[in-house]
Amino acid sequence: MTAEGYRSYKRTFKPGLNKENRKSRLQWCEEHSEENGWNLERWKNVIWTDETSVQLRSVRGRRRVWRKPDEEFIKDVITERWKGFSEFMWWSAFSWDFKSPPHIWEPETAAEKEAARVDLAARNTSRIEQDEINWRMATGMRRMGLRGIGGVRPTFRHTEETGAYVRKAGRGGIDWYKYYYPDLILMHTY
Repeated sequence: MTAEGYRSYKRTFKPGLNKENRKSRLQWCEEHSEENGWNLERWKNVIWTDETSVQLRSVRGRRRVWRKPDEEFIKDVITERWKGFSEFMWWSAFSWDFKSPPHIWEPETAAEKEAARVDLAARNTSRIEQDEINWRMATGMRRMGLRGIGGVRPTFRHTEETGAYVRKAGRGGIDWYKYYYPDLILMHTY
């Protein structure tokens, strides 16, 4: 603690770039430089996209400030807390002369999750035979010449590794399924 009464509450962290990250970013920049044909007219044809998780009436993670012990109720160092909050995923895009409307994915309801489960089951049922044929071909090629070796004979299971569509449980963000089949998931365009 200093003589004025201030003390450290928490440092801000940001991910660092290791040598490999820096090298790959420099290589990308050099490949997309004006010397390689990437002039302003070509950059005008590029569309940039991004997504982020948004929390209304809440703060993600802990926030710390510099203050004196008796300054705990000064407006600049207070974070208001609300009962209940809203969380959603925001996606948008822009280019040289265009900005897309934002797409907001709200958390899935139980009915939407069930609809997605039923849809994926139907999609997996329609492809299981071909996935098993592909698996048998790949497994047979790997096992050629291994007949003298004992062990359990492999059996086919329809998993993500063998071609099945699988949604991984997460915190409700935008996964591959929401991108490919947005009509089955609640999405708003503003």
